Amino acid sequence: MKNNIAYFTAIFLLISTPSFSKALIGEITKQDYKVQRPQVVDGETGMPLKDAVVSVPTEGKVDFTDENGFFKITPNSGKPVILSVQKEGYRPFSLTLQDGTLRGGVIFELKKSSPFELILSDNLLHLGDNSYSPNSSGACLINSPCVGPSFTKDFRVDNVTNKTKAYVEIGSVIGIDTIQAMKLGQNKLTNAYSTPVEFFVNKTKIGELKINGDNQKIPIPLKLLKANSSNTLTIKTGENKDAFVTDYDDIEIMNLVVDIRD
Repeated sequence: MKNNIAYFTAIFLLISTPSFSKALIGEITKQDYKVQRPQVVDGETGMPLKDAVVSVPTEGKVDFTDENGFFKITPNSGKPVILSVQKEGYRPFSLTLQDGTLRGGVIFELKKSSPFELILSDNLLHLGDNSYSPNSSGACLINSPCVGPSFTKDFRVDNVTNKTKAYVEIGSVIGIDTIQAMKLGQNKLTNAYSTPVEFFVNKTKIGELKINGDNQKIPIPLKLLKANSSNTLTIKTGENKDAFVTDYDDIEIMNLVVDIRD
């Protein structure tokens, strides 16, 4: 049977289906109908990766893959959680498990690190004011230290040509409470909502995040990048427009990368 390939945005549907295994690599989900245990492998060679760090940060769980790339960590919240997979020399990977479980076998195919990929954060990054409703999409999930309503990080760009393509890539995000997230059933709010999460490069807005999920990309206009110089990425979380005082949306981002290449 030939492998079926679907874009990463279909992951929510695939994970709820227990009848086949999935190989997850970057933006692509491949159904291979083979492996029945969670496994981490090299994305190019398919060889198992030993001592990869697999964790569920919101539950404080950490495991290491064995010589065959298998791991035993099991989320138990019954709610959406972020599963993180990291290995030295490879790009960090994360996946939101919508019901907190891994059904069937999943193969995590890690990609080798690239000099074009600037990893700005590979840990949980909590933005907001540490005050949120129990009906929020991040309720009971957000537990990392709060850095405030915004986050700023510098990154260097060596060269920019008319063929350059640049993106901000967000591995996973939870806690966004926009109208769009509410309509998708990502929270239980009924009469309150937040504005989208905003992204800025060198103080100019480049895009927004309106829903929770994995592997979201925001293009960076080349005219904003300073070649052979330091550039600045700023993320501002949303605000609750129905509150009498300013109420910042509490969100957590896992794996923040700037990808710049020709």
